Amino acid sequence: MADPDPKPQPSGTGKGAPAKGQGPRRPPFRSVPQAAWVLALLGLSAGLLAVQAFSEIAEIDYRFFWEQVEKGNVTEAVVRGQTLYGEFKDPPFPPRIPGAKPSKEAPTALPKQFIVTIGRSGLDETLRQKLLDGGVYFRVEQEYSLDGLITIIWLGLLIAMGVWLWSFARR
Repeated sequence: MADPDPKPQPSGTGKGAPAKGQGPRRPPFRSVPQAAWVLALLGLSAGLLAVQAFSEIAEIDYRFFWEQVEKGNVTEAVVRGQTLYGEFKDPPFPPRIPGAKPSKEAPTALPKQFIVTIGRSGLDETLRQKLLDGGVYFRVEQEYSLDGLITIIWLGLLIAMGVWLWSFARR
């Protein structure tokens, strides 16, 4: 008796059938999955945030900075725009705020590195002379603008989204 449902044999000429001697088509081999790239970027971002979080920098006011320069307790200063980054010889205790209640805990010394806002004029002549008289090594650097970096990041994200949408539309 004949088989009621004969199975067609692939001839290699049909639209979906593979040619003779070839296996089924496979997608191109990807060495690293896309999720791994995303995880790598997230890990890098988390690492950079952790480094910034663990670096101790004291934010001090201008008056306290001026007093420390007069005492000769500042070794180095870098002026970038309105901000001065510096380093103490011996980290002092934080200044007492007039009218504030005294703390029950023993005061701890400030970190060795500090930051202070010096105003719109930046490094004026009186501050420059005070730093020179106090024996402070200082330099003035151009303020770093993040505008170019942010533009490049946005452009990269836009291109990545375009490529992703294009690859999604091809499926």
